[in-house]
Amino acid sequence: MPGALAVAGLAISFHVLNAVGRTWGRFAADMLGVSEEQRPGRGSVRVANLGRVSPPTRARDASGGDLPTGWGGKARVERYGPGELASEYEPGDFILAHRNRPIAGLISLGQKRRFRGADAVFAHWSHCAQIVDKDGAIVEAEALGVVKSPISKYRAKEFHLVRLGSEFDPDDRRRAVDYASSQIGSSFGYLALVGVSVYLLTGLPVRLMRRGHQICSELVVRALQAGGLLKDADPSLTLPADLAKSFNVRP
Repeated sequence: MPGALAVAGLAISFHVLNAVGRTWGRFAADMLGVSEEQRPGRGSVRVANLGRVSPPTRARDASGGDLPTGWGGKARVERYGPGELASEYEPGDFILAHRNRPIAGLISLGQKRRFRGADAVFAHWSHCAQIVDKDGAIVEAEALGVVKSPISKYRAKEFHLVRLGSEFDPDDRRRAVDYASSQIGSSFGYLALVGVSVYLLTGLPVRLMRRGHQICSELVVRALQAGGLLKDADPSLTLPADLAKSFNVRP
């Protein structure tokens, strides 16, 4: 009987957390002014014109970072400031961005507790997304779920494009893109976010996961792992700042 009660209690807790997650998602969407028509359903895709393209404000090799085990190539990091977009994209690469939205703010705050000293610069990044098309379409985990979006949504703000180079070969890239695309329509990982928060605050590796629910960095890490990168990374505990440090992406 005690075992059955414990299982029942755990199930109720999961349902409560899921309900809180859905409510928070609707609240976040209301705060951001997202209309009902714009709120993605399962498998929905949002498209828009890519807008003006520009050369990167700054580009550099990602030397000096803790590059992934088994990764012999050199990543190249390109910065695009407000009003700027890249002229071409390679599916399988990814972007890092700094956002001022509620969830991103919580991630940024927590990262600042963990990334200090010389590593403090990496806490700047609070969001990431996977490039899946040559036109710059991205797959990302948003408050209302995993969606496919145009890169132009970041044109008004700064983002950094991490180009993984020719040694991330076409087959590896295809696997990364296939994984990211297969997640479109999945739910945002609010439970995982709670676990990450505990990890940031206490250092305890608490993994709270629900199948088919992911946060932004978990999505990108799992996609890169599908392509053979970041094999030693724990997707449930890897944050945008961890990706930034791995590839030496500095503001």
